[in-house]
Amino acid sequence: MATVIDGDCILSIAKALGIRDYQTLWDANGTLKATRPNPNMLVEGDTVVEPPKTKKEVRKTGKRWTFVVPDEQKASLHIVLLGADAKPLAEAVWALSEPLTANGTTGADGAIKVDNLPVDKKKGVLKVTPKAAASTPATTTTTTSTSGPPPYPAPIKAADFKDPVRAADPSDAFVEWELKIGSLPSHKHESGVLARLHNLGAGCDAGDNGARTAISVKAYQRAFLNQSAPSGAPADIQDSIRDRHDKKT
Repeated sequence: MATVIDGDCILSIAKALGIRDYQTLWDANGTLKATRPNPNMLVEGDTVVEPPKTKKEVRKTGKRWTFVVPDEQKASLHIVLLGADAKPLAEAVWALSEPLTANGTTGADGAIKVDNLPVDKKKGVLKVTPKAAASTPATTTTTTSTSGPPPYPAPIKAADFKDPVRAADPSDAFVEWELKIGSLPSHKHESGVLARLHNLGAGCDAGDNGARTAISVKAYQRAFLNQSAPSGAPADIQDSIRDRHDKKT
């Protein structure tokens, strides 16, 4: 029997128990399977029952039989980058340095997918450089008469009020995140709702008796559910935030 800790999924637990086919382990946990339909979204404290490791195969003698042992299974990492307008961040250059090295550029869907991820790794480092937005400052032209007295008040020249140019800071060009791989609990649990709110850029903290969380949930209910009198209860946005968050990946 194994108790789920932060970052665990059926794949990682199966490897820790020496079970090569995670489906064997998952099928042996019918009760857990009913409450957590997605084996990659377990909740800290869940209990996983270990099935018998031995399997009996009965075959006739006098013949040659081939038994295939499943390969060690790998995981995939899926991330969707969103901009400040909540739209996919396209043409962003990304580089993953942990737990393995991978890089690429996001397409129109803002998606990042990395295959063959070791199932027992729970941390990652992702660096993203958004596409530079071209901007051309507006120019102001002031015409001054060459005859007669100067105008009063004197015209304002924009060039006289330019702020000094700040030296370029390399850190402005990219964002780097430390990833908690596997730490996305089921949306049916409050911790799963808070994790999804966090990923969507909302502040939430159970340490302040849920006050900040309630503010974030109400903001979500107003913005995405058009509710004029939001409850602020995480349980009331479970299915909505699952659809908005998970289906993007």
